[in-house]
Amino acid sequence: MSSKKVCIKELAFAIGLTSLASLTGATQTDLLGDKRDYLASAMGTIFCDGEIRGSAAHISIELTKPQEKSVLISAAHILFEKETGRTFNSCQYRPQNNRFSSPDIESVSTIHYKISMVDKILQAENDIVFLTLSKRLHQPTLEISKQSVNRKSQLTLIAYSAYLDRIIPSDVCKPIKTLQPISKKLLLHDCKAEAGTSGGAIVHTGSGKIVAIHGGALVFDQTSFESGSNDSNPSLERYQVPAEKLINQGRIIDSELISDLESFISANNKHQ
Repeated sequence: MSSKKVCIKELAFAIGLTSLASLTGATQTDLLGDKRDYLASAMGTIFCDGEIRGSAAHISIELTKPQEKSVLISAAHILFEKETGRTFNSCQYRPQNNRFSSPDIESVSTIHYKISMVDKILQAENDIVFLTLSKRLHQPTLEISKQSVNRKSQLTLIAYSAYLDRIIPSDVCKPIKTLQPISKKLLLHDCKAEAGTSGGAIVHTGSGKIVAIHGGALVFDQTSFESGSNDSNPSLERYQVPAEKLINQGRIIDSELISDLESFISANNKHQ
């Protein structure tokens, strides 16, 4: 059991998992409007060793020296073989999942994530990676932001849907709060997630900025949640864990992450 007093039994990544339903009743069209197409156009997929492994966001950040090559942010685990823990041999980025435009991933930030980690909270906190491409893309970018999120915040997960074979924003969704905070670096949410959404951008609908990167899901004891935060999860029936909840999580954008990104971009610019 975790010393954080939250019963977390395993970290299950989004691939193949049935998502939690959005509880807001609002649709993506209601709050996103014309932003929908732009948000989706700034996303892409990570294609490694013959298969799409997840999603990634093409991002920009204000620096004294401009970025010389395109930079992506994604979940680190999509770069690893799940069975062996080895990194894939060759990975490309498909902007907007365009199969005819697949620049190579040129450099990868330091990865602290490991598939073998026993501490699943720490594993989720480290499930983040920055990537540079072999060239500068003429693709829209999204901004990352350490914007605070609360129970009333309206979010959307922009990611690749393997079922639809395209990148779409989820219906409007919300954060989920536990009685006992588990980590300042993780955002629990009820955004729709499915195969391909790992590495997707969790965007605040008001600002249009990325506030977290979707990593996967955690299993919690039912008593861990605030009243009204999420009533039920019927999808758990097929996992035969009726007394538990499968909750989606993402790595929050914070000052530490932004500092790491600035250092990563600066180091890559020096090597040009």
